Amino acid sequence: MHVDSIPILLCTPYLPFVLFSLEYSIKAGNDHVPPLFTINQVTGEITLTQSLDREKQASYKLAIQATNKENKCHKGRTWVTVVVEDDNDNIPEFPKTRYTAKVAENKAANTLVTLLTATDADFGQNALLKYSISNGDTSGDFRIDNQGRVFTTRPLDFEAKSAYTLTIKASDSGVPSQHNTTTLIISVEDVNESPAFLSNCANDNNCAMSVLENSVTGTSLGSLPATDPDIGKCALVYTITVSDAQGAFTIDSRGFIKTGRVLDREVKETYQALVTVKDCGSPALEVSTQLTVTVLDQNDNNPIFSPSTYRAGFYENVQGGTIVTQVTASGRILNNCENLSFLNRLPEL
Repeated sequence: MHVDSIPILLCTPYLPFVLFSLEYSIKAGNDHVPPLFTINQVTGEITLTQSLDREKQASYKLAIQATNKENKCHKGRTWVTVVVEDDNDNIPEFPKTRYTAKVAENKAANTLVTLLTATDADFGQNALLKYSISNGDTSGDFRIDNQGRVFTTRPLDFEAKSAYTLTIKASDSGVPSQHNTTTLIISVEDVNESPAFLSNCANDNNCAMSVLENSVTGTSLGSLPATDPDIGKCALVYTITVSDAQGAFTIDSRGFIKTGRVLDREVKETYQALVTVKDCGSPALEVSTQLTVTVLDQNDNNPIFSPSTYRAGFYENVQGGTIVTQVTASGRILNNCENLSFLNRLPEL
């Protein structure tokens, strides 16, 4: 607020039969020096004595007392809350007048370049900010959203333009609107191109391979070859990583994947591996993909009786087909645990 001596409230108690006069006063909440409010002792009208600043204090709570002038012992008190409404008297402010950022050439459209945020000391709509690029981007290579995030709109070309100087504008939603600007200098970095996998599954991050358990070390599973536009400068480096089973697999310089040891399906059936390809650029670039390896089952486990020894008895002369006892066995063979056959072999006498 910028106007002094504004009447903001008229305090009048409800009296069915007014047979005496009242005197009004502010008893609490007006401790500023000098006081911010006055009250008309006769009418109860509360008035400002000076401007208020919502950014310093958003509300005030005043204790108003009405006293019977004929009998000072008769008095009443109420609380009045004064809410200071916001005026759009503050401009948006950026923490710095100049920012710098870098973005590599050939990055896809909508790549995040940087984040710029301004603040506004006002309240509500008056503090709601919108951002725009007001100068320096005639080709429309960048955009900025209402959170202050700057994105590319297309892949950039270092050879065509290596730097941009943008004017970033922050405007509030007040009426009339206030605004402020800052400078953003974006450098386009000249970098080597990243390697890329040739198979679609690698690019989609869902490759899968399988190998029979108990296969000898060095058994081939398949390959995940990659290419690099800069391949003439140096060879690509392949690595394969399994976080919970290091050394289970190997990969050579052409992307061929082999077993690094004999695998047992009963110990571990599925492996999640990360295949990474890195070039020798400066800085080096790499690309990774997830690989799921399934160990196929081999019939390499004997059924197990539980218990291992049974005792049974029967009376002589019982009829053929009489049940003597029942034995149970289980196997560790995948999807074959219930397909067991039992053979009766009597010991030789």
